[in-house]
Formats: sequence, structure tokens, C-alpha cells
Amino acid sequence: MLDAVWGRWSAYYTFYKYQRGAMNTISLKVPDSLAAELAEAAQQGVSKSALIRDALEAYLQTHGPTRSRSALAQVADLRGILSGPEDLSSNKDYLRKFGR
Repeated sequence: MLDAVWGRWSAYYTFYKYQRGAMNTISLKVPDSLAAELAEAAQQGVSKSALIRDALEAYLQTHGPTRSRSALAQVADLRGILSGPEDLSSNKDYLRKFGR
């Protein structure tokens, strides 16, 4: 009985979550073994599309494109690899002979 309730709830959740906006259709090729596992999982009351959407969404939340980072954050690993005076950018004494 719990499986039936879960399947029904999951179907409603999927409907309301995704039917608010238009859906795009994609084609997907999978090996026979994965197709068989997907069909078996879909027998639990959740559509194949919903299973694939949920898996794709979970993957993209952890591995998806990174948010844009500042220039400083992008080169943070380069900090400290060069030697020189620590106050080179702020001490005007270094600029007196610059360009001569």
C-alpha cells in the first residue's frame, strides 16, 4: 500500500512541478541494461520521464555549470607563486624609477 501511495504522490508532485511551464522533448540513447533497469523502476508508479528528469536535476545540482565567480576567485590558486615585495601594488617608492 505504501508503494501505491508513494507512486501516486510522486506522480502528482511531478505533474505540478513540471507542468507549470512548457516542457522540451529530448531523445536519449541508453544501453539495453540501463533501459531494463529504467523499465523496472518505472513499474513502481513513476514514469520514465519523471525518473530521468529527477536524476538529471540531481546531477546538475551537484555537477552542473558553476556560477560565475569573480576574477579574484578564478585566480586564487595563483596567489603567492611569484616572489617580490609584498607592498608592490601600494608603495609609490617602486614607481619612482619605473620606465626610465
